[in-house]
Amino acid sequence: PWSSSLSPPPLLRSPGSLPSPSDYRVCGGHLTDDYGTISTHEGPHTECVWTLQVDPNYKILVSMTSLNLTCGKEYVELLDGPPGSKSLGKFCNGLSILSRGSTSTMTVKYSRDSDHPTSPYEIIFLRDSQSK
Repeated sequence: PWSSSLSPPPLLRSPGSLPSPSDYRVCGGHLTDDYGTISTHEGPHTECVWTLQVDPNYKILVSMTSLNLTCGKEYVELLDGPPGSKSLGKFCNGLSILSRGSTSTMTVKYSRDSDHPTSPYEIIFLRDSQSK
C-alpha cells in the first residue's frame, strides 16, 4: 500500500510562485478555496483529514512537489472524493507527485505513528482550469 513516486515535473508553477489565499496549518477541516496550501501541523494529533472542495464545474488538482516523510511511520493519503472514497494512494516520499480528482472534491489525510514526530510537508491544491 505504500507508494514512492518519482515522475516528471507537473504542469504547475513552483510552490513559492503560487499565490495562496490561505496557508492551512490546522489539523484537518473542510476547505473551499479555489487554491491553497496545506502545511505541516505540529501538534499532538496523529491523523489530520482535510476535505478539499472547489467549484463543482471544475475538478481538483493536488500537488506535492517534494515529499520526504519517514516511510513506515507516516504518510499522506489522497482520496478521490469525500472521506471514505477510493484511495488514489498512500505516499511517504517522492518528487513532483500530482493527482487529479475525478470530481470537484478530494480528501487529503496525513497519518503518523504516535511515537513518531511530524515531518515537514507541503500540499498544494487548486481547481483544474483545464477540466471545466
